[in-house]
Amino acid sequence: ILVGPLPTPALPLLIKSLRADMGVMITASHNTYEYNGLKFFDATGMKITRSLENKIENIISNRSKYNQIVNLSYQCGKAIRLKDAQGRYSEYLKSTLKNKEKIKKLKIVLDCANGATYHIAPNIFWEIGCEVFTINNVPNGQNINDNCGAINIKELSKTVNKEKADIGFAFDGDGDRLIAVDEKSQEIDGDKLIALFAKNLLKLKKLNKKTVVTTVMSNLGFEKYLKNKLGI
Repeated sequence: ILVGPLPTPALPLLIKSLRADMGVMITASHNTYEYNGLKFFDATGMKITRSLENKIENIISNRSKYNQIVNLSYQCGKAIRLKDAQGRYSEYLKSTLKNKEKIKKLKIVLDCANGATYHIAPNIFWEIGCEVFTINNVPNGQNINDNCGAINIKELSKTVNKEKADIGFAFDGDGDRLIAVDEKSQEIDGDKLIALFAKNLLKLKKLNKKTVVTTVMSNLGFEKYLKNKLGI
């Protein structure tokens, strides 16, 4: 089932809703167009285990096994395109918003990195009722992540300031990475975003087991804030 181009986070949702056995996203994430890669997801929408990755890599490295599988693939299966894949993902995202009235008053700038979010992201915010300014939303096959998006927010910051926007969001090429800037064009990085989410969920008494899960990239200041200010 062909569903793209779509942001990477859309794939796990579609895997589960379509009851697929697995999903494959072709993407180089935040890298430029010269690079490419594959992300594999299992039937639950989770990334496959490292042990399974190793098995796949071993098959690819073994020319005879690889050729055997490639030859078999020509004799089985078929490809069909799911035309409303983007619409399904859009409706799901909008359904998660609890207070659309507050959000619709916002003036928002989006930097789509000339990637997978170039169409879906502006449409979602526009459908909610926001005033939307979009930059880097004209992909040509070679300009993805080219000094724009989450890896370079200079243009986003300038546009937020120029348009007097309330907030700006920069995605990476496949839409699974996000950096924000506030109304003063100050960067809100991943640590700050998670801290804000944790603070809000804690206030609403919805932070499960008072636990926050992060990556090894999170810094000491973030950890101290959670412990000293939020008691996590």
